Amino acid sequence: MKNIYIVFDKLHSNEAGGLVSAYASLIQLLKDDYTIKVISIINSNLTRHDMFSDCEIINVSKYDFFPKMEIISDSLKSFKLLLLLKELFKLLCYFCYIPISRIKMKKFFSLEDIIIVSSPAAAMFMSSKNRFILEIHTKFEYFWGTNKLGRLQSKLMSKPY
Repeated sequence: MKNIYIVFDKLHSNEAGGLVSAYASLIQLLKDDYTIKVISIINSNLTRHDMFSDCEIINVSKYDFFPKMEIISDSLKSFKLLLLLKELFKLLCYFCYIPISRIKMKKFFSLEDIIIVSSPAAAMFMSSKNRFILEIHTKFEYFWGTNKLGRLQSKLMSKPY
């Protein structure tokens, strides 16, 4: 049976909105014809997920260094310096992990595998050697408009197939 990998920058819990439920629906449609595996680049601390009970969940990194931009913004406004430094360190780790992840991803897949990447934020961590399908479940303008973080992510991502 052929493999389908669904790649997230960080796999979020059920409350994360439409992205998780969209892929859960896709998995239900394809699970009889494919072996489906979910990959979280940043450790999501999830080895089981209610919506992905039929798949294996793989965490590429051992650590959770997913930055929360709203915490950075709030801690700047309220002068919480320690919290700001902690989140800025996570942001630095997030971008520094890109080359490490690309090396790991290059060796992870075979040519026969189907790879679906959930966003440019996740595609940043993919090797240029991997042939993948890029999906975007948000406004196109977030990654190619005026949002600075979104534009940076789209510029750093590997080119989709």
